[in-house]
Amino acid sequence: MKRILYLLSVVIFMTAIHASAQKKAFAIEDLYKIRNVGAPVVSPDGKHIAYTLTGYDLPKGKTMTDIYVMDADGKNNVRITDNDKSNFSPLWTADSKNLYYESTLSGTPQVYLYTFGDKKSTQITDFSMGISDPVLSPDNKLIAFSAEVYPECGADSKLNAETDSMATKGPVQAYVADHLLFRHWTDYAAGKCSHILIFNIETKTYRDVTPGEFMSPVFMLGGGVGFDFSPDSKELCYVSNHSEHPEASTNADLFLVPVTGGEAVNITKDNLAWDGWPVYSPDGKYIAAANGVCYNVWDFSTGQLVAVLNAPEYRYPTASIKICFSPDGKYLYSALPDSNKKIIDTTGAGDSFAAGFLSDYIRYNGDIEKAIQLGLANSVANLSEVGAKTGLLEKNSKFNRVKVLKEGCGQNNLCIQK
Repeated sequence: MKRILYLLSVVIFMTAIHASAQKKAFAIEDLYKIRNVGAPVVSPDGKHIAYTLTGYDLPKGKTMTDIYVMDADGKNNVRITDNDKSNFSPLWTADSKNLYYESTLSGTPQVYLYTFGDKKSTQITDFSMGISDPVLSPDNKLIAFSAEVYPECGADSKLNAETDSMATKGPVQAYVADHLLFRHWTDYAAGKCSHILIFNIETKTYRDVTPGEFMSPVFMLGGGVGFDFSPDSKELCYVSNHSEHPEASTNADLFLVPVTGGEAVNITKDNLAWDGWPVYSPDGKYIAAANGVCYNVWDFSTGQLVAVLNAPEYRYPTASIKICFSPDGKYLYSALPDSNKKIIDTTGAGDSFAAGFLSDYIRYNGDIEKAIQLGLANSVANLSEVGAKTGLLEKNSKFNRVKVLKEGCGQNNLCIQK
């Protein structure tokens, strides 16, 4: 009997040890072991997906982001950057044969080109102030990006570097601000301003297409680039606030400017509210943009901006209203998430939408309606939980497919024909 009790106590003790070994408090070391996937981009031919994978080194206090490319079915996953630096913003070339991306390899963020033929990366830009949010023109000849420059220096990389050196390394470390908006959260303007520059890949020259004291593009709390090329690569639409007192205004307008530079035209000056996230239709006839609580379409021939989706009765912010053009530019897709869901945390909502959208876009051979539905369902599931990855849909998860609006030009006066 004693032997049985002894053996039973040993079993219970060992079981307790095993259970305690399996259950462990989530410590900071565990958090840094998690790697984050982001920025998925499908190649134009639909055969490959480029994405970023971010890892962390807690002892060294470092963050490393690399770019991977895999087949659309998830096979043949290949790491194309391995330089112990941050590599992000993958951009496919039109022929799907090469990939541009942004990297801090040289010290400041610059654009690099990865060629799949020789599996090598080449630095493309060398702008002294660094670059942000690169966008490749449809003809693959230009790269637009934003940069913090000294307005009086514009696109002159050398002059910007000299001015910045005097400001940061000179004997006097002081900055005089004589107007508001000299600081955004913890970042001081220190005489610099966000401008949009265009880099000509062939001539290797830079052009500042948004000169002056205005920030272009404006800061957008919901994220996004804030500018877009026209399909013919001849002009750029961007978001900026040219109010006399921008510190007292939440207004932002859409401006059109030739890629060669020149006077910018404000196409939303009659709307004193916020306009943003401009997207050209594939045929170049219209621009869709967010405006307060709705999406609008602007017609090039008439100069008129017409509301597409007005949603003041919904609790969700405009950023949650997803919109995209059909490939032929004839239709505009839009949808609202399930209004019965309660927003808890917006962290990761954009990435979760992109992941869901791409998943069904590939699965159903480019069916935009199904892609929007899964994207919204995944995003709403994430919005309902705290954290960037919590609440996400899993394989075989059940979800409600929201109604997707498909509007054509001429229907409900949503688009104005030329």
